Amino acid sequence: MYLENESNNNSFYQLRKKMFIDDRIMKDKEGGHMAVILYGAFEDRISLSKHTAVVKGDKKYIDENGVIFCCFPQDHAEDELSFSQNMFKSRKKFLKKIGLITFPEQAEKKAGVASRIYVTTWEQWVETNGLYANGVWIVEPSSDNYYNPDNIVKAKPRFIKKIEQQSVAEDYEPTMEDIEEHETLMTKAKAWGVKFHKAERMYDMLEIIREHLGANKKLTEAKVEDLPAIRVICKTLEEKFNEVELPDYQTNPKNKRRN
Repeated sequence: MYLENESNNNSFYQLRKKMFIDDRIMKDKEGGHMAVILYGAFEDRISLSKHTAVVKGDKKYIDENGVIFCCFPQDHAEDELSFSQNMFKSRKKFLKKIGLITFPEQAEKKAGVASRIYVTTWEQWVETNGLYANGVWIVEPSSDNYYNPDNIVKAKPRFIKKIEQQSVAEDYEPTMEDIEEHETLMTKAKAWGVKFHKAERMYDMLEIIREHLGANKKLTEAKVEDLPAIRVICKTLEEKFNEVELPDYQTNPKNKRRN
């Protein structure tokens, strides 16, 4: 146990907890826990490179473009992590594949010369690629070039769905039935707008519209090509309104409480 005023001088790696829940990392046979541990070792080396540059004034781990890199050869992985050669190579290759590290391949392998390893921060990676756990996007990716192994990822991010819907809408030619349904649903939508307004719940309604129609679109301006989204919105509005709707004891005598 630790005693009062006793410092902990043991060296340790810091691991990213969220990496353990991302399906794309944990369900890949070349990823898993060992990939997370190796990434922690690379981050540890990067912190040492920064320390060398900032505190010691030694720029040997800063390249010609001013970017910090680290070196972590296979024998270090064996000594510090008990990684076999195959384990180290496969996990290193995996981390490069998903974009968490990059390293230039040596044109000629030289004994004792390690490759430069550049590390992408976990926060940057999640910002670009999102966080996908238990088949659900916990964090949506910001780029359409996000890491997307189709044997693992089964759900599409919302912005990808919207792009696909927009593509379909561009080639869409409405029928008379579609036009009539659009008019009917728009009338219902306006009626729901009145109900939500009277119930002082416009925030709930606007959230539903943003989710299915887009952040900068108004439901009153939805067109016939938006019919799939309008159907879902009307159904969701009804479910949401009735979800917390309470009996009106003032206007409905049947609902008055008996003393």
